[in-house]
Order: sequence, then structure tokens, then C-alpha cells
Amino acid sequence: KHSFIKKEIPRLYDLIGTKYIRQNKLEHALSYFEKNDNKSYKEINYSDCLWEKENCDNRLKDPFLVLKYTPEFVVQKKIFRFDKYAITQKLILYLKQASSPEEKNKDYYNFLVANCYYNMSIYGSLWQMRRYGQGETTDIRDFPIEDNNEYYECNLAKKYYKQAYKNAKTAKFKALCLTMMARCEANKLAHKYPDDYNKPKKNYETFLWNKNRYYKDLELNYEYDYDRLAFGCNAFEDYFKARR
Repeated sequence: KHSFIKKEIPRLYDLIGTKYIRQNKLEHALSYFEKNDNKSYKEINYSDCLWEKENCDNRLKDPFLVLKYTPEFVVQKKIFRFDKYAITQKLILYLKQASSPEEKNKDYYNFLVANCYYNMSIYGSLWQMRRYGQGETTDIRDFPIEDNNEYYECNLAKKYYKQAYKNAKTAKFKALCLTMMARCEANKLAHKYPDDYNKPKKNYETFLWNKNRYYKDLELNYEYDYDRLAFGCNAFEDYFKARR
């Protein structure tokens, strides 16, 4: 009996740590992930790895630099193997750098923080930071988990893309940040106004697009960049490199 309970302790630590991630209490989450010596409970099972990069041997691309289903637009010098502890620790570090009054690259660190939060949503590669399984059905989507809105709407990601935008020094990087804010808003609108499979809305994509004020801002204020950013992501690298 005692041996069974002892074996379950790593699972308990992981569950509590995950609960704190859902509440965005990162320091608390870190303390529980740190207690867990069983690596199998901390390691991210990156099932999408082969989609992202062939033969990557379960190694993660850096979730602060790489977005799922998006061409790489930030140079990643190494491929890392991450676990929940390492991701949480790095997120805390970048948040501190992004908020430091002395930091000259606030736009950069806010952007990386936003990328990580985006990847922790259903649209990213790190959904296992918040969930133990995925589902697309309405019943599962509406299950009363405390961070459901965050998981499907990317609100924290949008918050930090907005901070990156405010601290950006060039028009091109501002346009990229605004594009990512628009992408987050699109996810929020899709969650708020889900299409009904049995009674599909007419012109549903147009309906969502017209409600997305960030795409409207992009079109109004960055008309020469709008088509490249709003209707594709192959130009993201150029816009990120234009940060300075």
C-alpha cells in the first residue's frame, strides 16, 4: 500500500504543478515540478515533432522561438529537449527580463514570452503544459476547466504580443506583433462564436474576420504589409529581422 502511494507522488506533483500553470502561478508550479525527480512526468511527449522536423528524435524546437505550423522566423541555434520544469523556469526568467526597467530589449523578451503562452494553447506545441489530452468536440471544449478561456483564446499570448508592440522600435516589427495579436483574437472569436456543425453559419470566416479589430488595424496602419502578414506567414522572418 505504501509503495503504491510512493509511486503516485510524482504524478501528484505533476498534477499540482499543472494546476498552478492553469492559474498562471508560475513560481508555485515551478516548485512542484522541481520536486518531481521522475523525469517521465516532467518531459513533454512532443507527438508533433516529426511533423515539425523529420527524424528529430523527440527533441523539441524551442517553444519561445518556434510556432506550430509556422515557418521558422527566429533563428534557433540548438534543438532542445524540454520538460515542464525547464519551460516554466525559462518563462519566469523571460518575464523578469521583459519587465525590467533596465532591459533594452523589452520588445524581444515580450515577444518570446507571448510565443510560449501561444504554444501552451490548443494551437501550440506545448498544450501538455495545461492538459493531459486533447479534444475538439463541443462537450470537451466546454468542460469546466479553470483555464478553458486561456487554452482556447490565447489571451496571455495576446497580452504579451501587445507589450512587444508597445516596446517595438520599428514599423515592421510592430506590424508582426499586431499580426500575432490578430491571430490570438481570431482564436478568441472562434471560441466565443463557434460554428454549429448541424446549423453552419453562412460566411462564417468572413463573420469572424469582420469582428477582428486587429486585422482592421493592420490593414489601416500597415497597408503595404497587410497582404504579406494577414494571408500568410512566409514573410515573418523578414519582419522579425527588422526588429532593429
